[in-house]
Amino acid sequence: MIDLNDYKPVDFPWDYTCFSSIEKNPIGLQLPLYHIGEHLYTKFKCLSHHVGWENVIHGGIIALICDDILGKHVLMIAKSFCVTRNLNVKYLKPTYSKCSYTFKTTIIRKGQTTVWIKVDIYDEKNSLCAYADADFAIINEADAKKKNIASYDISELTSKV
Repeated sequence: MIDLNDYKPVDFPWDYTCFSSIEKNPIGLQLPLYHIGEHLYTKFKCLSHHVGWENVIHGGIIALICDDILGKHVLMIAKSFCVTRNLNVKYLKPTYSKCSYTFKTTIIRKGQTTVWIKVDIYDEKNSLCAYADADFAIINEADAKKKNIASYDISELTSKV
C-alpha cells in the first residue's frame, strides 16, 4: 500500500463545515484526502464518538466515509456537482476502533450523467476489510442551484483540485 505520509493532502477550497474538513469541522470525520495518480485516498483513525460496539467502528461511519470520498473523487473528475444515487457497502471483517484504515477509490466508468466508482478499505496490515461501489448522478451547476443543492460556483470548488 502507498505511504500517504509522503504526500500532501488536497486542499479543497470550500468555506463550510464539510464532513471531511479537519480545520472547519472539529466533530466531523477529519479526513485528509490525497489525489495520487488515478485514485483518491484517505486515512481514518476512529474518534471516540465513531464507535458502534466497544472496539468496533460503527458501520454507518464506514459507509459515510465511503460516500464522502467517492463523492469528492467524482466532483474532481467530473468538474461538476454530484449526488449519490446508489451506495453498496460490503463488510468483510470488523473495523476496530484502535486501528487506522486506508480508503482507496477507483473510477469504474464515467458517462455523461453518471459516474460508477468503487472504494477499497484496508487495515494497517494492508488486508481488505470492506469495499463499496456506488453510482453518482452528475448535476450541472444551473440545476444544482435551482434544486437548492448548492449555492456556490463549481469553479470555486474545482479550480484548485
